[in-house]
Amino acid sequence: MLAKEKIEKIALCRPVVSVGQDIGFLPGTADDKVGPYLAPLFDELGHYFPLSDINSMMLNKQIEIVPLSMMRGRTFNDCFVILDEAQNATEDELRMFLTRVGQNCKMVLTGDATQSDHSYQDFTKVTEALAGLEEIGTVYLTHADIVRNSLITKIITALDSASHAPKATNDYADY
Repeated sequence: MLAKEKIEKIALCRPVVSVGQDIGFLPGTADDKVGPYLAPLFDELGHYFPLSDINSMMLNKQIEIVPLSMMRGRTFNDCFVILDEAQNATEDELRMFLTRVGQNCKMVLTGDATQSDHSYQDFTKVTEALAGLEEIGTVYLTHADIVRNSLITKIITALDSASHAPKATNDYADY
């Protein structure tokens, strides 16, 4: 959409939640602090744009890093907004994020409810609540949709069968 000039910018967002031991506070600007959490999104952008173009688009604010905790008051017009790892956002954060949608804006939330780093299941609750809205699409992917490496399907299946945790019914929900 950006390359075809259907939007003016891409906004990348992710909850700032670490897995395991915390490494403490990171120095620098908001971009510097959130950058490591957004590395997977930049990896994916690298499939569509050369690194030099990504850097140029960031300087020109065509690609913007937006910390989830700093979105209050924003409205995204002519923008494609991605909230990755949405399963780690609270219901209040998801509500705030979703209400930032402006004109000519597409928002995509990706998340895997089975990989939440919290005990709450707000992502599942929100996706189920919004599933009936005509303007919102929900896509559920299964183990069969894994493209990273076929070994991952075997790993998830083995861990699910060995675990007392609830079995994964879907891997990702995008909307």
